[in-house]
Amino acid sequence: MFTVPSVAADRFAGILQATQKIDPTTMRPKQGYTADGKPSGEAKLVDGHQVYRVPVQYVDDDGVDSSVSLQVFTLPTAQIPALAQLVPTGTVRMVPWVRNGRIAWSLTADGVEVLDSATGVLDD
Repeated sequence: MFTVPSVAADRFAGILQATQKIDPTTMRPKQGYTADGKPSGEAKLVDGHQVYRVPVQYVDDDGVDSSVSLQVFTLPTAQIPALAQLVPTGTVRMVPWVRNGRIAWSLTADGVEVLDSATGVLDD
């Protein structure tokens, strides 16, 4: 598998938009899969740590790309409203893969924060 070098979150271009309301109290670690594609019953590990899926789509000047998935090491600290703009925090690891003959991206970030769309400032 080909891996793109990690980047600092402040170098990540574009915005991630939540596709649904996200309640961190209900988030569970992603599950791993066996070599034959069946659920393993164990948490998926990235760099030795559990990760949590964040339902998003990627938005940039070209429009919306739903072939991007996001997972984070650290759960959000508060609920995230549907359609909120998110920015990754820490380091962003990017892995390309093929889905239905198209390139898709799996992003793993240390965490995410909500961006106030009116001010362009991270919500606290």
